[in-house]
Amino acid sequence: MLDPAGAGHRRGVLIADRCAVAVIVLLQLGVAVVSFMSLFAFAMGTDSCAYEACGDPAWTSRALWTIPVAAVAAAISALLGFVQLSRRKIGFWILLVGLIIQISVVALGWWMAAKAGPIR
Repeated sequence: MLDPAGAGHRRGVLIADRCAVAVIVLLQLGVAVVSFMSLFAFAMGTDSCAYEACGDPAWTSRALWTIPVAAVAAAISALLGFVQLSRRKIGFWILLVGLIIQISVVALGWWMAAKAGPIR
């Protein structure tokens, strides 16, 4: 029997999409681990402030809030990506955008934590 027009192509695209989703979810988990380890670095960023001039320590508490925001962005994008997969639609774009948002928010947290540290 012959495949209907495009049926084999559609199946190949879905397999590639599932592989891309798996890779991006693993990347999101890796970024989540690194971001949660950043919580310790944010807290210790002002340790040398007893000996040097430092920025406003309120930046540290603001930076700490970026980690849960990044985790929520990753969770929402993963959920929406899996919903797209269950509907047999392309879903890796949602996860890719979520990964970019997650990395951007973590980078913003590091920038904010640096504002509280020593002034050089």
